Amino acid sequence: MSKSRLLAILTLISAVSLSCARFRIDELSPSVLYSIPLQLKIPEKQFPEGLPVLETERIYGNFPYMPAFNDDGIFLSDVSFRVIRFFPGSQEKAAWILNASGAKIASEVELTPIPSGIPGALAAGDDALYAEVHEIEEDKKKTYSPPDANPDLPPESRLPAILRPEYSTESPSIVVRIDFDERKPVVLKNRDGKPAHFGRLSRLVMGEDDTLYVFHFLDDKPAITIYKEGVLDHTEVPGEIAVPDQLKNHKLQIEQMIPYPGGQKFLLSAVFRNPSTFAPTERRIYVQSSGGNPTVIYTTDEPGDALSWSAPDGGFILETLDDSGGILYKIFSDQGEYRNNQLLRFPGVRESWRETYRNLNNRIFSVRINEGNYQLEEWQ
Repeated sequence: MSKSRLLAILTLISAVSLSCARFRIDELSPSVLYSIPLQLKIPEKQFPEGLPVLETERIYGNFPYMPAFNDDGIFLSDVSFRVIRFFPGSQEKAAWILNASGAKIASEVELTPIPSGIPGALAAGDDALYAEVHEIEEDKKKTYSPPDANPDLPPESRLPAILRPEYSTESPSIVVRIDFDERKPVVLKNRDGKPAHFGRLSRLVMGEDDTLYVFHFLDDKPAITIYKEGVLDHTEVPGEIAVPDQLKNHKLQIEQMIPYPGGQKFLLSAVFRNPSTFAPTERRIYVQSSGGNPTVIYTTDEPGDALSWSAPDGGFILETLDDSGGILYKIFSDQGEYRNNQLLRFPGVRESWRETYRNLNNRIFSVRINEGNYQLEEWQ
């Protein structure tokens, strides 16, 4: 066989291998990390030390949003009772309660008072818990979920407890750091030393060495504020995006900003929308160094493909719905090359599966309400 023919065959084999890798689908499976029993019947005027579920007009709610956890246990926010409970393992009752209600709680469990308000997003590391607390504005109390529901409002105007607090109020939030050794709450501050207020906070994400990433919005654009050991490091905002000529008449919307570990590089997702219909015409993924301007690395006209997260090797991950009702992750390199896929199929009743998300170590988690338990599951 001639060298030229052998080279051609090897090139063909290499191309076929790359093509197969590009369309390979790794189907992941869930396993339970924590399973906390739900407390369905709450005696009147009794504070629940377990994980309560409230029924309002035949709607079950008060399920915690995205939990925080570390090697010691799991932290869960309770919107209605305004507390954060810590469960070491999967036991039925909490071992530590952080009280944001502003009132005394009759409980034998260890209590730590934190600034009053409605607890929201959480993040935990080895040294501290970070908790979002929505500040209460008296003139907006009627929009909160129970027990602050205004009895004078008609039923159709009351918000059930199933809604997260940022959907029931526009009040700003603060972030509190609670050191695990001293168990003393400290409000995170701005550069001027005053408490930092976040008008629209979407998530808290924990990095290495007690680094916190606060996902929020400034002037309707995503921003990330970084704290190290509870001290403000800096706020990262999107740089100027160059709009291509063919999209000059489109509406530019910056959807997401996602950090890479270390906080020195960020991903941006921007969508260009038709000015008449507001339908997405094109979505672009950018990479931005800290303090720099975005550089486009990927373009797609598939409306279902949304930026999900950063990939470990400097690439990025798109997310779309699978025909089976699951989630398909499309994984790309830092040059925008399509590499492979991950598929999540949700066993059992699909509605029992709630939010699914990644952390900065690219571990994938889902929350599930299953057989009377609140479960945190990891996909592998």
